[in-house]
Amino acid sequence: MGRRLRVAAVQTTALAARLERHNPAVRLALARKRLESAVQALGRCATSSMAARSARLNHALARLEALSPLAVLSRGYALVYATDGRLLRDAAETRPGQRIRARLASGVLEAEVIKGELERS
Repeated sequence: MGRRLRVAAVQTTALAARLERHNPAVRLALARKRLESAVQALGRCATSSMAARSARLNHALARLEALSPLAVLSRGYALVYATDGRLLRDAAETRPGQRIRARLASGVLEAEVIKGELERS
């Protein structure tokens, strides 16, 4: 009889543990922990992704700034136009007495060609 009671007690304990695993409150708590872990992992992933994209964007902005026509003008260059609005690329495109416009980093100058010289390389 004592042996049967011990066996029954062990079986009862095993069944109680098994029943506890199927308890909705316990399953819900485990699911909640998994969800919190997934949310944290997603947050880390989003932060990492945003940092990488931000770095790429900053790099692209720096490259774009360096290539900007206004950045070139701010380094002392000018865009020179004929009176008809054509961009002048060669001194041979002008003649003495011709009016030209020079676009600088800040403002525009109007000038008259006095003399033109071609550079020889």
